[in-house]
Amino acid sequence: MKLSREFKIGIVAILGLALMYAGINYLKGIMVFSSQRTYFAIYPKVDGLQKSNPVIVNGYAVGQVKSITLMGDSAHSLLVEMLISEDNLEIPSDTWARILSGGLLGTNEIQLVLGTNTDLAESGDTLQSSIEIGLMESVNKEIIPLKLKTEQLISDIDSIITIFQAVLNENTRKDLENSFKSISGAIQSLEKTAFRLDTLVIEEKDKLSLILDHVESIAGNLKNSNAELTNIIKNFSTLSDSLAQSNIKDAIFNASKAMNDVSLITDKINRGEGTMGMLINNDSLYNNLTQASQQLDLLLEDFRLHPNRYVHVSVFGGKKEKGVKLSRTEMEELKKELLKD
Repeated sequence: MKLSREFKIGIVAILGLALMYAGINYLKGIMVFSSQRTYFAIYPKVDGLQKSNPVIVNGYAVGQVKSITLMGDSAHSLLVEMLISEDNLEIPSDTWARILSGGLLGTNEIQLVLGTNTDLAESGDTLQSSIEIGLMESVNKEIIPLKLKTEQLISDIDSIITIFQAVLNENTRKDLENSFKSISGAIQSLEKTAFRLDTLVIEEKDKLSLILDHVESIAGNLKNSNAELTNIIKNFSTLSDSLAQSNIKDAIFNASKAMNDVSLITDKINRGEGTMGMLINNDSLYNNLTQASQQLDLLLEDFRLHPNRYVHVSVFGGKKEKGVKLSRTEMEELKKELLKD
């Protein structure tokens, strides 16, 4: 049977389209003529993950991302479909599908972290998902605090510069200039003082040498008298031990007790207790003594003026003369004087 030219062209065109389809899928990583398994993973975000991005295990590409779709009406979750073309790869049921950055250009990929479960995941199962922090995100997390600190530092520097500008005005600069002049003058004065001290030391060199000789002589004398000084110190030590062993405590106690007794006696005298207290605090005894003294003075004075009233003497041995007789008026006056307060 002879085939027509049109039939041949059609067959060639169909084979060409099939080869083109297979080639395009091969370039995409889809093996048309091999068995493929499909797995899913749900992520809150994909961080730039796109279709045809590779799926790797230990750095080796075992498949690719087939599709990324939103779940439900909200964009809170994303469903990622993965095609695994490696026939010999066994995927445990506890395997993690982790999105990570594949390089500095930000090409993301899915890394399968194989689990240890003996149960294997079947085609169409949903794997556990996680997102690894990418290089750019990690750098940004490190740079953002540094950026904030730099901004704060710049702000502080600007504030310091503003303060310096406010402080270092014309008057302050003049004060600083005067201060530097004063410091320079003080340094010059110190230099002059040092020069004078040097001159004084040179001029009084002999005297200083003599003073040092005297000091050395005194030190030698102290050294030679070391034994005597030791004996003196021992004597002081012996004296202090003797004082410590003496009954000073009892003597002080007895003195304190005597002072307390004297204080008690003084208090009794002040309160008028006892003979001494009555003598000091009672005025009647003083008044009586004063009155008796006055009466004694009158009696002595009367005895001096009129001795015949008290003593009768006969010179020639005749009969005794009678004393002078006082009148009634004189007797009354003498009685008043003797009894007068």
